[in-house]
Amino acid sequence: MAHDTWDGSYAEKTWDGDTVVRVHRWGERWSVWRWYDGADWTDRWYGNLETPWQRTPLGFDTQDWALDIVASGHPRTSSWHADFKDADELAWMVQRGTVSASDAAAVHTVGDQLMERTRRADWPFDANWDDWLPSSPARAVLMPAGWDRLEG
Repeated sequence: MAHDTWDGSYAEKTWDGDTVVRVHRWGERWSVWRWYDGADWTDRWYGNLETPWQRTPLGFDTQDWALDIVASGHPRTSSWHADFKDADELAWMVQRGTVSASDAAAVHTVGDQLMERTRRADWPFDANWDDWLPSSPARAVLMPAGWDRLEG
């Protein structure tokens, strides 16, 4: 959501942080992100609530739902902790009329389901994330011309 005072400008930047591995099971309304520093997994986790991914000629499309879950620690240990993030942003979107109250309630329902899974440390939190690491460092792929235009 762009703030009313945003002038439309942006700055291109190259990602220079830890690698983010993002796991999405087909049809789910969320993905789980985890950071890898090149040697070890960090103890940061992120549950992103979103529409189920749709394959396109360019990859996958989804729409972020604002409400998220952040977790830290090691699953199924006393260090494991999870909380909601950006509930205030979703409430602001309802107040602004960009999201209906019923859609926001549906997002909260999905959020509650993912939070339950997160707190129990069910899949994918208990999976072997090393299986999802690329075999060699991935390089940025240039987007093809016309990637930003909808067809039809």
